[in-house]
Amino acid sequence: DICTRVRDHKSRCYPTAFSAKYKTNRLVFMRHFMTYEEALDYEYYIKGKRRSWKIELIEKENPKWRDLFDDIRHW
Repeated sequence: DICTRVRDHKSRCYPTAFSAKYKTNRLVFMRHFMTYEEALDYEYYIKGKRRSWKIELIEKENPKWRDLFDDIRHW
């Protein structure tokens, strides 16, 4: 459930998580997957990439770094 997960991260429900530690507050990239396993595999794949690769990916899909949560919170 992407909406719940993003809300939890935005509200810093997980104090040791990356989002709480670095005070990130925008969803700037997302992908849809048919299964949880596919999503988890892709998450690990991305985590293994360099920061510059991740920035390039975001800027290709979302050049203005808009918060995509606004697009999905009404699902």
